[in-house]
Amino acid sequence: MPKKPTGPVPLQVRLPEALRAKLAEMAKASGRSLNSEIVWALVQHAGNEWIEANVLDMPVDILQHVLTKLQEENKRLKEERGE
Repeated sequence: MPKKPTGPVPLQVRLPEALRAKLAEMAKASGRSLNSEIVWALVQHAGNEWIEANVLDMPVDILQHVLTKLQEENKRLKEERGE
């Protein structure tokens, strides 16, 4: 059985310049580094099941963003129910 990584692992990725520019724009708008924006996008793509299984290994800024999104969703659901 493979060992579970205990921290960030360096990864070199080649991106089209237009995609890198878009990610940089998104990172600036969200107040994250380009690296954190890419990690955030990949975490979102992996889905909630993966997030729940790996929450303790996530960078703090990603956890803060996940928490904010959950709080926003909770507020929206309460408003829908009239609470």
